[in-house]
Amino acid sequence: IRDFCLSRGLGDVYKRQVLCSVENTKIKGQPINSLIKAVLLEDRLGEESFTTDHYSIKWVLDNQLDLLFVVVYQKTLKLQYLNDLLNNVKASFTQRYDRTTLKNLSSTYDDFTKVFKNILDDVESSARNAPKPMRGFDKTKDVNKKVSKTTGAVPSAGGSNSNVPAAEAQKSVEQITQKATLKSPAGIRKIGGKRVPGSSRASSSQKTVKPKEPTKFKPMKAKRDWPNRELTAQEKAGLNFSPVEQTAEATRTITNVDDIPINLDEYPELDSSEDSVSEDSSDEKPNKSTPVAKKTSTGFFGRLISTLTDKEITDENISPVLDSFRQHLVTKNVALDIADQLCQSVKTNLLGKKLGTFSRVSSAVRESLESALTRILTPKRNIDILREVQLAQQKGRPYSIVFVGVNGVGKSTSLSKVCAWLLQNKLKVSIAACDTFRSGAVEQLQTHATNLDVYLFHQGYGKDASFICAQALEKAKSDKVDVVLIDTAGRMQHNEPLMKSLSKLVVDNNPDLVFFVGEALVGNDSVDQLQQFNRSLEEYCPVSKTPHLIDGIVLTKFDTVDDKVGAAISMVYTTGSPIVFVGCGQTYADIKSLNVKHIVSVLLSGK
Repeated sequence: IRDFCLSRGLGDVYKRQVLCSVENTKIKGQPINSLIKAVLLEDRLGEESFTTDHYSIKWVLDNQLDLLFVVVYQKTLKLQYLNDLLNNVKASFTQRYDRTTLKNLSSTYDDFTKVFKNILDDVESSARNAPKPMRGFDKTKDVNKKVSKTTGAVPSAGGSNSNVPAAEAQKSVEQITQKATLKSPAGIRKIGGKRVPGSSRASSSQKTVKPKEPTKFKPMKAKRDWPNRELTAQEKAGLNFSPVEQTAEATRTITNVDDIPINLDEYPELDSSEDSVSEDSSDEKPNKSTPVAKKTSTGFFGRLISTLTDKEITDENISPVLDSFRQHLVTKNVALDIADQLCQSVKTNLLGKKLGTFSRVSSAVRESLESALTRILTPKRNIDILREVQLAQQKGRPYSIVFVGVNGVGKSTSLSKVCAWLLQNKLKVSIAACDTFRSGAVEQLQTHATNLDVYLFHQGYGKDASFICAQALEKAKSDKVDVVLIDTAGRMQHNEPLMKSLSKLVVDNNPDLVFFVGEALVGNDSVDQLQQFNRSLEEYCPVSKTPHLIDGIVLTKFDTVDDKVGAAISMVYTTGSPIVFVGCGQTYADIKSLNVKHIVSVLLSGK
C-alpha cells in the first residue's frame, strides 16, 4: 500500500497505489479495502491477523520506509510459513529499493514478481521438509496406560483419560513411585501394604553387602617450630614461595598503601563501592587475553552525546514506556483490553523507527498514541442529522431516530435534549412512546413533551412496541412531521425476550438512526453492553434482511467523570460507532457534540 497510506495520514487512503501485487488465485470481493477500513483506520495494527468474509489477512510493517506488506489467503487454510514469507519479502524488497525509488511515482516494481515467487517456493519447500516436532509424553497413548494403572480409571476410546486431570494423574504416579521405593522394617518392599512379587526375606538376605570403608581424614598440617634466634639466609630462602622470575619493580618495598600500582583496566570487576574483596581473589591473576567490555559513559557528556546521536526504537527501550502509558489509560477509565490493544498498535507502528536529535522514546510514544486516539474518536461516517432530515423531507417522509440502552442510563432525558436541539433548528418534532414495559415511562415522556410543546404519540402499556412505532410514523407522515424520536424500554443486554422485541422494532420500521445511550461512569461494562446490543440486533434479524446495527452513541453524565473519560474510547473502539452527542447537565440545553481534541488532551494529561 502506497507509503502506508501516505505515511499514516490516511487522508487519501482510497486513492492508494499498490506497489507490487501477485495473485495465485482469483480473489472475490475487496479484502484490502476491508483491511483499510477495519484495521488501518481503526488503528488495530497491533493485532496479528484480520478475518473478513472469505479470507484471512496477515501483515508486517517496515516503519523506516513506511511500507505495509500484506498476504491474503483462504481462512480455512492453516499455513505455518506465512510469517517467514512476509519477513523474507520485506527484507528482500527493502534491500532492492531505497526511499528515493519509492518516492518516485513513476517507478515500477514488476521485476520483484519473480523474486517473490522464488521466496514463496523456498518457504513452501522449507515448510514441507521441516521435521515434525516431537510429541511430549503427555500427548502419547502410553501416558493413558500408566494413568489408568495408577488411578484405576479406564481411558476413553479416543485414547485420552477424560476422567483424571493431568495434574492429578501426575501426582498419583509420583505417589506410587515414592511408595515403591520404601522398605518395611523386615526389608520387604511394599506397595499399598502388599508384598511385591519377587521380593522375599531370602532374596533380601542373599544380597551382598559391601563392607563399610573406614572414614579417611586429611593429614593435619605439620606444626612449624620457630627458633628463638635470627633465621639464616638458607632458612629464609626455604620460606620464600614466590615465583622465581621477579623484577625489581615487583620486589621493591612499598611503604604506603596508596603507592600500590593497580591498572584498573585490567581489573574491571573491581568496584569502588565494594567494601571487601574475597580472600581467593588475591591468588588470581588478571587474564589479559580476555576482552573487557567497554563501559558506556553515564556522565554529562556521555548523556549529551547519546542525545545528539540518532537512535532506533527497539523493544527494549519502548516496552517500559508503553507499560507506563497503559497504566495511565487504565486510570482514565479505559478498558484494560482496549488499552493493551492500543499500546500494541503503537508499538507496531514505532518499532524500527529512527529518532531524531533531542528526541525521546516517550515523546514518540505520546505523539503516536495521541494520533491513534484522534483517529479512533474521529467519526468514520459523517452523521449530519440536519442534512439527512432535509433529504427525508424531499422524499415526503419523516426522519426517525430510535434510542436504545440499558435501564437507568438516561434514554428519555437524552431524547428530550435532542428534541430541544432539533426545535432550535426550526424542525417539527414528535415523540413516540414505545416503552410499554416500565411503569411511568409514558407519563415521564408526557412531562417532557408538555415542557417542549411537542406531540406525544402513545397507546398505553402492554402492547407491541413495534406496532406502536409503525403507527407513530404513519401519524407523523400525515401531520408532515420532520423528525420522530422513538423511545424504547430499558433492558439489560442479556434479557433475551426484550432484545428480540427491540430487534423486531428496528427490523419492521427501519429507522434512519439507532442511537445507543450509555453512561460515561460505566467504564468496562459499556464494552459488553455495546457488543451484546449489536450482537442481538444481528442475531435476531431475519436472514432475508440486512441487520441494522448501532449507528451512533449518546454519552450521558459526562460532567460527572472529571478526567476519567476513558469510556468514550472503549465504546468507540469496540463498535467503531461515533459519539454523536454528550450529555453534560440536567437542563434541555445541556447537550453538546464531542470535542475530539479536548478528549484526547484529557486522556493524556499527566503524561
